[in-house]
Amino acid sequence: MYRWTDEKLKNVFNNRQRARRDRTVSQWLDGLLDNVVRPRQTKLTKVQQAWQELLPPELTSHSCPDSLRLGRLRVLVDSSAHLQELDWLVREDLVGQLKKKCPGVTINEIKLVRGLI
Repeated sequence: MYRWTDEKLKNVFNNRQRARRDRTVSQWLDGLLDNVVRPRQTKLTKVQQAWQELLPPELTSHSCPDSLRLGRLRVLVDSSAHLQELDWLVREDLVGQLKKKCPGVTINEIKLVRGLI
């Protein structure tokens, strides 16, 4: 049977401890912004610019790309009539056109949602 001394137990305990990372809240927020928020915002900005270029002005004033997650672009539309017109454009390969305009952004689907812009 193995005998554990206090010194050996302390060594095992110290070896198994995780290194503490002393970070301030501002450092943590900076990391979150740099790694998560800014890349998403950059991609959504590219999509919004392409959206403005591809659609006629009467539809861009009544719709707005809201979020982009896992290849699904969520677009807010303020009325049922404009939602129907956008649905026709989506069926006519609006996704393909957006992919061409935004090569670094993954867009597989457009979900149209009625809501406030």
